[in-house]
Amino acid sequence: MTAHVNTRTGFSSKCRCFDCRVNRSVWERKRYAAAKAGRPYTTTGHKAAKRLQEFLDAGFTMKAIGRVISSEGRDLQYIVDDPSRHIHRRTEERVLGIKPSEIEPGRVNGAGATRRLRDLSLLGWRIGIMAARAGLSENTIRNVLLWKNPIIAGTTDKKIRDMYEVLSREEPPNDPAAQSWVRRSQKRGWKRLAAFRNPEFPQRIAGEA
Repeated sequence: MTAHVNTRTGFSSKCRCFDCRVNRSVWERKRYAAAKAGRPYTTTGHKAAKRLQEFLDAGFTMKAIGRVISSEGRDLQYIVDDPSRHIHRRTEERVLGIKPSEIEPGRVNGAGATRRLRDLSLLGWRIGIMAARAGLSENTIRNVLLWKNPIIAGTTDKKIRDMYEVLSREEPPNDPAAQSWVRRSQKRGWKRLAAFRNPEFPQRIAGEA
């Protein structure tokens, strides 16, 4: 028995050993029956390519997308580069079935995180409080807040988003230090999150005054 028998199809198209020839014959009969029944094994990659491009536009890396369905990022990139090529229908189904919540992003644009931190700053939440609630260091929060790190780790982005969802619903502090922080944030020209049509779009991020 060759190692090819342990592959997904159970054969290698380049191998002429007995096991591969038998398994290929079985696979071809199944493929013919599926095509005759109106459900071919393969299809064009247009739908899958469109879905993958949506994830890429949202900031996910191809490597992170591939981890969800146990596929190599370069194989998925081939689909995007040439949607007209035929792919296995099972591959299409797996791609279309991916949910954004299942993808653990690698490196993402930090525009959305920066604007969320600035929105909280305008409410009176200071760096120390935001860092503690997000489970991040004050230095990390400060660098994202001041746009020193345009590209941030996906885990950092998620922690900031989760923290924002909580603090934006809580009553912000109103002590003198918080009021001073609000005035400093306003002088910097920072804007509330609602002022952006698309907070994730990294246009004019530095001061945005």
